[in-house]
Amino acid sequence: MLQRFCRLSTKYTEYQQRKGNTVKSIKKQLTGREVVLGAAHELILRDGLKSLDIKELAARSKMTRANIYLIFGSEPRSVIYESIIGEFLQRAQNSITTALITSPPNFNNVEKLASILRVTLHFFHENPQPGKVVLLWLDMSHSAYRPIRQIFKHIDHVVDQAIKKDEIIVGFSSVQIRQILFAVMYGLLRAFYLEEEQIGVRIKKEVMQTFVHRGVLQVLSGLCSAHTRAQIDEQINALPAS
Repeated sequence: MLQRFCRLSTKYTEYQQRKGNTVKSIKKQLTGREVVLGAAHELILRDGLKSLDIKELAARSKMTRANIYLIFGSEPRSVIYESIIGEFLQRAQNSITTALITSPPNFNNVEKLASILRVTLHFFHENPQPGKVVLLWLDMSHSAYRPIRQIFKHIDHVVDQAIKKDEIIVGFSSVQIRQILFAVMYGLLRAFYLEEEQIGVRIKKEVMQTFVHRGVLQVLSGLCSAHTRAQIDEQINALPAS
């Protein structure tokens, strides 16, 4: 009986050790994944190419090529690019959804729209490297960009409600208004983030964010009715001087 108990105890100990090693391996793999993605951001932005040199990526990330293939599979170039884009946009979508859910009950639809814009800008501000990769290529037909479609649905719904309640008075559809706001924000973000990357000019992130935020809110203000315009203008005036 004692011998059987000892054998069971030994097997259980071995099981726990194997389990612990598996957990450590997973943690190490996750850490390695983050390191590789960080190195990939740098190479993509430096070269302006989606297709990564795996040998150079391995050297920059201090990971073996075998480990990169182990983490990302047999097609690491496409998987790494899709991971950068997809994960950034999915987290952005989650942030926007949270912002809408937690909006104060007295917010009108234009204020909700301003909140979406603010959250989006803040997300780029907090995640500049993957954000720059997203700005470098915008391919709505690519599966990795699918979360953008859901973000657009959120915006279209809010704008549609604003139009119905005369909070936005211009004679455009919700899709057209969203396209205007998106084009302005996308253009300003590209101009700041990518120009900084290309010519090596360093602009304070806070200054950049404030300038883009003010520009987008000014466009939104021009689309609003008188009473909602006053609320957006208050937000513009509350921004720090850039």
